[in-house]
Amino acid sequence: MRKSVSPVFAFKLNLLKTGWLTLAVLFLFYNVATAQDVIRTIDETCFINWTEQEIYAAGVGKINPELPEGARKTAATEAAKKAAGRNIMEKIGALAVTGEVCLTDRFEKDPSLRGRIENVVRNLEVLKIEPQSPDEIVVKVSLPLIGAFSDILLPQKFSRGKLLQIDKPLCPCCGQPWPEGKPVPDNIHLIMPADSINYNSSQKYTGLIIDARGLHVSPALAPKILDELGNEIYGEMFANRDYAVDIGLVGYLTDPGSARIDSRVRDNPLIVKAVKNSGAQNADIVVSTQDGLLIHAAVRRFDFFQRCRVIILVE
Repeated sequence: MRKSVSPVFAFKLNLLKTGWLTLAVLFLFYNVATAQDVIRTIDETCFINWTEQEIYAAGVGKINPELPEGARKTAATEAAKKAAGRNIMEKIGALAVTGEVCLTDRFEKDPSLRGRIENVVRNLEVLKIEPQSPDEIVVKVSLPLIGAFSDILLPQKFSRGKLLQIDKPLCPCCGQPWPEGKPVPDNIHLIMPADSINYNSSQKYTGLIIDARGLHVSPALAPKILDELGNEIYGEMFANRDYAVDIGLVGYLTDPGSARIDSRVRDNPLIVKAVKNSGAQNADIVVSTQDGLLIHAAVRRFDFFQRCRVIILVE
């Protein structure tokens, strides 16, 4: 069931210029977002709902008076749908694939990739058809970022990541074992083995929520969660590819209350605060080294990573 527009988005619409672009955006935002959804606008006629993991766009088709009357609307609708597809292909290069590269970077590295993406874009879902004038029709379309789209962009094989566990105190600066017998300065707090098991052993966490609000994190198809030493805590190495393709490697929300009850993380998610963003696309997330150990300790008890039970909270 489609969702109702929030007052925030309604306000943004009022700031846009008049003309058919404004009408197209109005169609786009109507019934596709709620206040807790993560929306990233590409331009006036194209945006991504990262919570729903869909890209939305609009296109215009002209009615050809030379066609039989019964065929005019169908032809105009098809023309508008193709225009919306072209609109998506023109704008989608800005989409972050990983924390380091956007889709434009991938297109430059592999020119054949554009053709494969275009084949997926041809299967746009038409959400709404409205007359713009006696001579034109506006069509609102959507394209899922999961499924066939993700299947093309994600690696064909996911490697199996190694969970962190320590048995000796580590230096918080370099992550190496602290030399035995060496005095610890007052301003240094060693990472202790207990940090990797510092949670209620009777507790079984069913998912992970990373609170990255206020850190200006940009959503991506395949972000990574790192610790302060650069160790990968979560990403492609820890997930099952089938789940990543079907539901996305992570989910994005803005509201912690909604995240806690989201079916993705089930009944008892572990909640961790991020410390900063990372990567050229500002899409990777860094947690403290201690929290990284805590997360892996929880996953060792119940592997929620395999089913991509991870939600990232952003503003």
